[in-house]
Amino acid sequence: MECKNLQRAFVWDNDSNDKLKRQKLIEVLSDLPRKSGPKTYTAEDQCHVMATALKKPSDGQREMTHWTHIELADELNKNKLVEGISKSTVGRFLRQVDLRPHESRYWLTPNIENEEEFKKEVKQVCLLYKEVSTLFEQNTKVVSVDEKTGIQALEMIYPTKPTKPGLIERREFEYKRHCSLLWTLLLLHTVQNIIVY
Repeated sequence: MECKNLQRAFVWDNDSNDKLKRQKLIEVLSDLPRKSGPKTYTAEDQCHVMATALKKPSDGQREMTHWTHIELADELNKNKLVEGISKSTVGRFLRQVDLRPHESRYWLTPNIENEEEFKKEVKQVCLLYKEVSTLFEQNTKVVSVDEKTGIQALEMIYPTKPTKPGLIERREFEYKRHCSLLWTLLLLHTVQNIIVY
């Protein structure tokens, strides 16, 4: 009975059951030793990820409003808190505790004092929009007026609530104006925008 090594492959006789030959076959067919295994992270490393994600990016001298997985990984590596961590590992740790520092939403609802009156007004506006074509044929123009709040200096009345496990950042939608408004008029029958300062 003979065993021939042909580039890590062996040719065996069918009746071979020699233990030494079997051991040699297993050795040759097994994986080569690896230089290192996958990186493991401690509970302390995970805490560093969460603690950094709960801070404002500006605390780390970053000119952005919300963390991304890439920026968090960079911050953790730069400060040598968790060396060698990747954006995907950061994302996995944050998903495990349901922490989403890259998301935010407005958190208060409008103060509607009289629900029935509000519903009545909404219905009137919707009916008016539905009748725009008919009114235009009768020489009546319908104009929609809206303020462009994103183009003015605003100050939020209430502070932003930070992200927490299970909750995204919440921003108050009520604000204080610090300059004149920019208004836009939309002629509904022509869909023509007119900007008024």
